[in-house]
Amino acid sequence: IPETLPVTPEEQTKIETLKLNPNANYLVTGGMSGFGLQTAKWLVDKGAKHLTLLGRKGLVSETAINSVETLRKAGVIVHTPACDIGDKQQVEEVFKVLSETAPPLKGIIHAAAIFEDGLLRNLTTERMESVLSAKALGAWNIHEVLEDHDLNFFVMYSSATTLFGNPGQGNYVAANY
Repeated sequence: IPETLPVTPEEQTKIETLKLNPNANYLVTGGMSGFGLQTAKWLVDKGAKHLTLLGRKGLVSETAINSVETLRKAGVIVHTPACDIGDKQQVEEVFKVLSETAPPLKGIIHAAAIFEDGLLRNLTTERMESVLSAKALGAWNIHEVLEDHDLNFFVMYSSATTLFGNPGQGNYVAANY
């Protein structure tokens, strides 16, 4: 397996020169930790000045608080509403508030994830549903709420476990499929 995916010289130039609109808002689900939080920092490196970071519990972890404070000190306006992306009513409310209080939403990175690892024989319906809710239902809720919205991108993170497998993550693989 190659270390990087092959890209044409033209594609490489686009990647290197990506500049985001500083007058637009960019939203990251799962934005309070892990890949989501790192993606938020990358968006800022690419020119984003307005971010919305969603997490089920909001801004509570020390890592998230420190990272958001660093972004704010750098001049980035960061919204951090608590939102369970698997709950359509909460998704609708967040996007309603953002439409009234933030610049136009132009990009979404869906990085939300819940891990309920366990062998398939030990997984309960509740453990399957919680993982599927964050990934699959969350993506569907965003799609439905923003179906007619003028986005520049809507990226959904998946997982290498979908390709290679990982014992105990059958529900996570299913949610990423």
